[in-house]
Amino acid sequence: METKYIYDLMLNYFVSADELHPVMNMVNNGGNGYVYASDGHIAIRIDEKKCMKKYEAVPRYPNAEKIIQEALDREGNKKGIIKTNDLIRLLCEVSWHRLKNGDNCKECDGSGEIECEHCLSKLECEECNGKGIVDGRIKEFSLLKSDDSYYLIKIGIPCYKADYIYIIVLIAQMCQIEEIHYIYKTEEVASIFSFDGVDILLMPYLSDNANVVLQITENTSSSNAHS
Repeated sequence: METKYIYDLMLNYFVSADELHPVMNMVNNGGNGYVYASDGHIAIRIDEKKCMKKYEAVPRYPNAEKIIQEALDREGNKKGIIKTNDLIRLLCEVSWHRLKNGDNCKECDGSGEIECEHCLSKLECEECNGKGIVDGRIKEFSLLKSDDSYYLIKIGIPCYKADYIYIIVLIAQMCQIEEIHYIYKTEEVASIFSFDGVDILLMPYLSDNANVVLQITENTSSSNAHS
């Protein structure tokens, strides 16, 4: 049985922890019947009627509605159906560890910095916001990096970091969703994962080194997973 509290709970998995962008640390009421949350890489739009809490408009919040709707409406989109159980099987191929506050960030090995793969300059680690440690994160689990790359899941054409797919699977399971509508185009533009009253936008990861792959049959109700 559905409960509205589920939708309020899931919004917390999408807000940013970046102190430099405080407007992204909150859920935004778009004033158009939807509420939004995003960390800049993943965003969610939920029908306001599905939420129990009342959310306020956040001044200077990015126009998430425009970004999500443009991704849904663009020409050349490919569409398919993903079974939630197929995504769960893919995530079983990934090595995880449980996070605790104070743990070294696995993204940057505790240094607070990562090296740009293009120019080799040092950049602030987005996972820990340059702190080098896990601090106040909502998600309990993180990925163990493989020797030479992140754990990536390829769905159709684009690749995604597995921890974001984990969030989508968690939401689908909480809402008892068996199939997810998947809208994608290329590895360079955002994809959409949708089910009743919920649209999730996710930016792909520019890499072909996927650890596991989900083949998509467009415009059907079935998909086959393999590693």
